[in-house]
Amino acid sequence: MSRSNSGPDALGKDLGLDKTTLTAVLDRLEGAGLVVRRPSASDRRTRVCEATESGRDLADRAAKEIALTERELLAALKPQERRLLVTLLRELAFGPFADAAPVSGSCI
Repeated sequence: MSRSNSGPDALGKDLGLDKTTLTAVLDRLEGAGLVVRRPSASDRRTRVCEATESGRDLADRAAKEIALTERELLAALKPQERRLLVTLLRELAFGPFADAAPVSGSCI
């Protein structure tokens, strides 16, 4: 989670969080040793959030668990049914912006 040249507004937008909520989340993550916030080299008003080794390890473990759970959950579906489910979930999650939504990630 390293965001160069991006302030809290960009990170908050990416995560769907306002500044106040984002700050509280980052405080907790930093307190747990999962991220660090450093001054930006290009803009001293901005701080860059970066995952620590522990944070990256946790993210890797979580991604593996999510992938395993998804495989188990979707095992009963045929490939065509999986594609339909993903399409429907994208439409529900992103509405009219489904076509511009990310094409990878959890459940996709």
